[in-house]
Amino acid sequence: MVSVYDAHDPDDKVVLCTRRYIRILMSRFTKEDRFFDTEEPFRDEYTPEKILERDEEISEYEDALSPIIRGQPPKNVFLIGKAGVGKTVITDDIMQDLREEVHEDPELNVNIIKVQCRNLDSSYQVAVKALNEMNDIRGEEKVSTTGYPKQDIFDMLYDALDDLGGVVLFVFDEINNIGDDDDILYEIPRARSHGNVTESHPAVIGISNDYRFRDRLSPEVKDTLCDEEIHFSPYDANELRSILRARAEKALNDGVYESSVIDLAAAKAAQDSGSARQALRLLYKAGEIARDKDEDADLISEKHIRLAEESLQRKKIEEGIKNLTAQGHAVFFSIVRLSARSETPVRTKDVYEEYEKVTEYLDMNKLVQRRIYDHINELMRYGFIDSEMKYEGGDQGSYRRYSLSVSIDLARTALSEVSRFKELVERMTVSDS
Repeated sequence: MVSVYDAHDPDDKVVLCTRRYIRILMSRFTKEDRFFDTEEPFRDEYTPEKILERDEEISEYEDALSPIIRGQPPKNVFLIGKAGVGKTVITDDIMQDLREEVHEDPELNVNIIKVQCRNLDSSYQVAVKALNEMNDIRGEEKVSTTGYPKQDIFDMLYDALDDLGGVVLFVFDEINNIGDDDDILYEIPRARSHGNVTESHPAVIGISNDYRFRDRLSPEVKDTLCDEEIHFSPYDANELRSILRARAEKALNDGVYESSVIDLAAAKAAQDSGSARQALRLLYKAGEIARDKDEDADLISEKHIRLAEESLQRKKIEEGIKNLTAQGHAVFFSIVRLSARSETPVRTKDVYEEYEKVTEYLDMNKLVQRRIYDHINELMRYGFIDSEMKYEGGDQGSYRRYSLSVSIDLARTALSEVSRFKELVERMTVSDS
């Protein structure tokens, strides 16, 4: 065999064949897959041909939008439910059907403006994004995301609405991210009644992952926005089982998983969040582990589901910890440090004393003690710490104590990925060993 290291002619056929043979032998990739026929049905961007277990919600949604097809002004719709319960995928499916219906009727003029609000935390930012989506349709230049007074942005948005004319549906996904700044949810639905637009009928479809967001809306917005409210409850185990079976039939090869795998994945997701996304990720990850980590596996088994759950939970926690603010990291590190010294559960004042040392060492701005409560509550919402109520007689009364709810090793690993805390984590690990 000719060595590729000795060959000088790059066009030599023997050399080229040898190179290809060596690449095949050394390849780190493989086209063989014992378990997956296709992975697409497990991906977040996949839209199934039929959406299961949401017939009632779909019917309500269709009824709310049907005036558009009859040439009537649209209703405002508000969808409420946890992440992964079908709000967005159903919206995308219904919007696609609406576009197709409109396309077949030349008398209908309908534009759909979808804005993902995940990284937008104000009405101003949402309005700019919506305006730029409309400018794309109109063939106009986009406006800068900064530098304009809010009212100027709204005025430009009104002009764009009248330029488009007809029905304009604004789909604001994860609109709860704007918090209390809900001006956009007042201005658009009332644009016509206030005389700001005359040639179009704007309406809002608001999608929220936070049940409390609806309660925090101003009374004026509640009256305006919520013509129709559609609540998406978490999926139960039977519903998740149905969804998983349908995806597994499309994605997995025949006879490659134990029958109990679907039941276990559905049960675990139902107990945790009722999220179809979580259930699908669990089954998907289990298949990946069986394929990539378990050479002896002939079937995806319950063992792989449990390993997948552990892997996904670890990743979720690590990402959540890394995404905390600098002050959140300082508070969390303080609790981790106290836990490493076996001093937990601890009161807020104990956390604050440790926090003062951390901020002094890192030359960070120090918050007052009452502000620490906000960061502790955030850590509790994420599930990174637990609390317990302690009752004592006399002047002590009752108070809360806090402890770590994730493993110290996992907390250290995640915090070590934050550059500012890497040295502190290493020092803590050495001192505790």
